[in-house]
Amino acid sequence: MKPSIFNTSLFIDLHTHSATHSDRADILEVISSPHPLNGNSYSLERHPWNVDRVADEAEQIKIKSILQDPNCLALGEVGLDKLKGVSFEEQQEILRSILVVAAHEKRPVILHCVKAFDEIIQFKKEFESIPNWAIHGFNKHPQLAEQLIGHGFYLSINPQKSTHAKELLDTIPMDRLFLETDNSSFFIEDNYLRAAEMLGVQLEELKKNITQNAKHFFGHE
Repeated sequence: MKPSIFNTSLFIDLHTHSATHSDRADILEVISSPHPLNGNSYSLERHPWNVDRVADEAEQIKIKSILQDPNCLALGEVGLDKLKGVSFEEQQEILRSILVVAAHEKRPVILHCVKAFDEIIQFKKEFESIPNWAIHGFNKHPQLAEQLIGHGFYLSINPQKSTHAKELLDTIPMDRLFLETDNSSFFIEDNYLRAAEMLGVQLEELKKNITQNAKHFFGHE
């Protein structure tokens, strides 16, 4: 993808699992995928539910190669989940073995995090050379949002699915906000309309701000 795409205000879906708007030039879907996608923008997924071993040298070389694909915008989703997957100790070692590649390549990271925010904060401190970190599907209380923002995270929400949408939109600074659909049936354009209504801002203003966030997050400035 050429950096110039972010010079136009877009509906940016930071995290989705399927391409539903490939025909729309005004929508950018970042598809979470465990393998390269021809013709689509994507993030390289190593989901903690599906990965059960530390990335060895061969896997790290593979991850590095995929992260160098121009269509690969970030590493993710990767992360930690205390409710599902291999043991939490193993998950931490697996995540560390993957993040070391993102750190070397200086690529942003999109995170899955369930009941492990303190540990994710520590990983961010450990891997300072990773330029930007976003937690997708954030639906926790505003106090935790403030804490994570204070540590430099971006937060991505689905305003039609989140039970704290209005509180979170009032809490998250505009320059730290992303919207997403994840695996829901909602359309990203409808999520923008809902968020703009909750925030009391014009749709075009919201698009412009989140597009600017994307330019910075993905290193396309």
